[in-house]
Amino acid sequence: MSERDRELDGFLALLQARRSPRTVDAYRRDLTAVRAAIGKPLIEASLEDLETYTAGLRAQGLAASTIARRTAATRSFFRHLQLLGHSSLSTTQMYSHVDAKRLRRVYDHAHPRS
Repeated sequence: MSERDRELDGFLALLQARRSPRTVDAYRRDLTAVRAAIGKPLIEASLEDLETYTAGLRAQGLAASTIARRTAATRSFFRHLQLLGHSSLSTTQMYSHVDAKRLRRVYDHAHPRS
């Protein structure tokens, strides 16, 4: 990681102390993929960047479970930043907000009833 990714490095270091190596590797892969897709460090991501990334995952035809995992990793990173007290929390607050109706739609789409 470059110097500009010290927040991501710190998040992954914290995960290493609390999670299994495979979990940390999955978070590293997912967060590195987000960073590569948006072309800048995650801390600089806007809500629009993240929405575009998520739409791209859907357009690629990835499984709903894969999209959910990558979204969860990104959400965890932004919650970590929020706990650290970063001054610009607009992306964090918007991206980590869970709307019950939207959650239900995503769940129903991922787990259709017979």
